[in-house]
Amino acid sequence: MSSVGLRPQMPLPPELAPARRTIEIDAPIILPGVSLHDILRTLLRRRWPMFGIMLGAVLCSLVYLFLESSTYVASTRVLVRVGREKLSTVTFPQVNASNFMFTERPENVNDEVEIMRSPAVLQRAYPILRERLEELAAAAPPPSLLRQMIAEAKALGKSAARLAAWPLRVITGRRDLSPEEALFETIARSLVAAPVRETNVFGVSFSWSDPHFAAFGLNTVLAAFIQEHIRVQSSAAQAVEFYREREAIAVGELRELEATMEATGRAAGVADPLAEKQVVISLLTGLERDLSQARIAEDQTTRRAAELRRQAEIGTEWPSTPGVPQVQLVQLSDIDARYAEISGRRNAALTQLRPTSREVRDLEQQIADLRRQKYAALIGYLEDRIATEQEVQVAARERIAEAHARQASLQAIEARFIATQSRRDQLLLRIREYRQQIDYLQLLRALDADDQSSVRVLSPAMPPLTPSWPRASLLLGLALGCGVLLAVAYAVFAEFFDRTVSTERDVERVLSLPVVARLPEVAR
Repeated sequence: MSSVGLRPQMPLPPELAPARRTIEIDAPIILPGVSLHDILRTLLRRRWPMFGIMLGAVLCSLVYLFLESSTYVASTRVLVRVGREKLSTVTFPQVNASNFMFTERPENVNDEVEIMRSPAVLQRAYPILRERLEELAAAAPPPSLLRQMIAEAKALGKSAARLAAWPLRVITGRRDLSPEEALFETIARSLVAAPVRETNVFGVSFSWSDPHFAAFGLNTVLAAFIQEHIRVQSSAAQAVEFYREREAIAVGELRELEATMEATGRAAGVADPLAEKQVVISLLTGLERDLSQARIAEDQTTRRAAELRRQAEIGTEWPSTPGVPQVQLVQLSDIDARYAEISGRRNAALTQLRPTSREVRDLEQQIADLRRQKYAALIGYLEDRIATEQEVQVAARERIAEAHARQASLQAIEARFIATQSRRDQLLLRIREYRQQIDYLQLLRALDADDQSSVRVLSPAMPPLTPSWPRASLLLGLALGCGVLLAVAYAVFAEFFDRTVSTERDVERVLSLPVVARLPEVAR
């Protein structure tokens, strides 16, 4: 054992030299703390095993790089527009389509991605891809001996894996894939499609060991995808027949509805209750206005007649005819003419005779008689006017009553007629939409015949220049990092489980005694 202390001046004889440099103890060493010096010492003591672990990790990555075949990924992107397929549905006025473009954009892209992932696309492209693979295999140079050995080893490993999984396949009832099915599954796994966020684009990639076949395979699959897209999205022929059937049903319903409306109109005696109701309302308004004017005229005439009676009782003046200037009565004209004549004669007599003379009194009596006749004629005329206005009011009331009765009968069928008319308008609108849709779908047939689609490949796939896997720098870096971690973990665990005492500090920690001397190691 070596320890820190006084170094002797003379070497010890061989028989006194220690047989071992360390002391074995039963209890594990519990270190109260670890310093940087201890860490470095531990790493230096186990540097060669650690170096071997790191070297082994790097060698394993190099072997993997040598055995693993390169994989090339050809990629491109496809633009999905809101095309004729998504706009081909019938939209009715009650549907709110204000955000149509915004809400349909991601749904279009996701629909196209699902079409790309469908087996129908690969089934279209598989014969072409298989033929190209056969051509490449026939034109490829013979592999080297080492590559043949590696291929045979891989085939042997796959056979062993299938043999090991045979009990599981028996239990689950799965069967082995044929070479054609295995190639189809390999091609399906090589194709990847995913949407690009916040865009109308989705990306497509195809991975293969040959860069030229990767580009060829992706372009072939995209051509098959466009054909499948047209087949899935259009189906114009079936749609035209469907809309024609819908149109025929709607036309039949419209005819039945029009027959029902016509029968209802004949029963009610009116063709259009709404228009008839408006006519009745206008008639009521005019009749009520005439009735009101007749009442006002009657009141005015009644007051005028009362005023004339009062004047006839106390008045001495010749009555005028204000308020009835438009009336020209022959009787009143004769009375006025006679009054003018007699009044002139009286005035001439007064110039020669006294007012109390008999001739003057006779003339004045004649004038008084004429005045009474004038009042009687005016009052009779006004009374006739009052009777006429009363008759007008009675007739207006009768017509108003008839109009109200007609209005009540129209209101009884108005609600049913409005509902029927609304249904007819909806049917007319639907028939027009169906006919527009039929015309549109017939146009789509012509577009489908020319392979016109709403998806566009932004650029054809080109053969990649560098493989996407394996990435030598990444794998070597990861292998070196993992080797360092494993080496450090090995050093830590080896130090933790080490039960030997090899330094002065170990002696002091285990025995709790100071070291007073150290014996040098003597060569045997």
